[in-house]
Amino acid sequence: MNRKTRMKRIYLDYNATTPICSAAINAMNECFAKGYLNPSSQHRSGQIARHVLEDDRDRMVRLLGARMGSSPDQLIFTSGGTEANNMALLGLVRPHRGPILISSVEHPSVLGAGEELRRRGFSVISIPANSDGIVSVDFIANQCESNAPPQLISVMLANNETGVLQPLDAIAALCAKHQIRLHTDATQMLGKLPVSFQDLNVSAMSFAAHKFHGPIGIGGLLVRHGLAIRPLIFGGSQQLEKRPGTESVALVAGMAAALADCLQRQDQWISDISELRNLLQQQLLETRLDVVINGHLAPRLPNTLNVAFPAIDRQALLLALDLVGVECSTGSACASGSSQPSSVLSAMGLSDQIISSSIRISLGSENTKADIDDAAERIIKCVNTLRQTKSLQKNTVSNSSRSENPL
Repeated sequence: MNRKTRMKRIYLDYNATTPICSAAINAMNECFAKGYLNPSSQHRSGQIARHVLEDDRDRMVRLLGARMGSSPDQLIFTSGGTEANNMALLGLVRPHRGPILISSVEHPSVLGAGEELRRRGFSVISIPANSDGIVSVDFIANQCESNAPPQLISVMLANNETGVLQPLDAIAALCAKHQIRLHTDATQMLGKLPVSFQDLNVSAMSFAAHKFHGPIGIGGLLVRHGLAIRPLIFGGSQQLEKRPGTESVALVAGMAAALADCLQRQDQWISDISELRNLLQQQLLETRLDVVINGHLAPRLPNTLNVAFPAIDRQALLLALDLVGVECSTGSACASGSSQPSSVLSAMGLSDQIISSSIRISLGSENTKADIDDAAERIIKCVNTLRQTKSLQKNTVSNSSRSENPL
């Protein structure tokens, strides 16, 4: 058996997706084994499925810290974070009621929804961010106090590329003061740090199950009680006509089980994963390599490291790392394959050299200290090899030019 066969692959792309946990698998298998049918059917089998679905909806609402009782917050199940973000932005706005403010460091699904709003004639204003990726609260305050205050503001809780946390408490206070709707994308935050919908004081919050070890294909939009939201699709009465279509009892059960399991282990996970992330960061910084940690001065998710190796092409590094068994990314999985530079790093005002050489490393529950030590060694070797190759190519071109132009 050769070394490549024996080499352990190290997954460091947990911000893209997380492996489904056993709690979610067991919950879904139970649904499949019991053969739950269409929860919209009026017969007994349908009503049994409806009961299971609504029990899990209530469970999710409790876990998310949302309001229950006589006037509950509304949890709308979606296919994932992208649909939830689109539903929030396109469903909460109204014509002729002021501009929409969207932070410049949002996920592509939020930025894309903003572009669609522009096409529909809405005024969409980008909220600037500083070099650490934190949006300007002063800019938002000035917009709120202007003659044309915004009708909706969208700012994420935690960035998917850098892990930087946004000052949502200050933004929520401004929105409450000026009676402005506030949406937050909690997709990267949920499961990694504590989240309470009521404590956030936002109008709507989107999330996706596969970011906290749940199944792919299910997510949700939590909407504050009493707030009207328009649907994106039509043709059914499910979910109060806000999101028509037959609900998947199994996917919802898997999501609820995954979130419960994740939150139960969260405190210990935060401690363990912070230690591993900081260890990897330290190991990279202690080398003789030219290393830049993007967003390192800001509060960050405990598992995320966005690092640049100036003069090294990010795509070349990504491919080299994959060949030696280290799996990471150049940014958002929803923008993978794009030749365009990271919109997040661009919004931070970073140089082209830094942007073109940055990769995202995101750790998770299956990573160990041995993984981190091994990954650091492989990363350093790949960077050194690419630097040497680039230097050799540069010298070859230089020598060729001199030979073609003799004195």
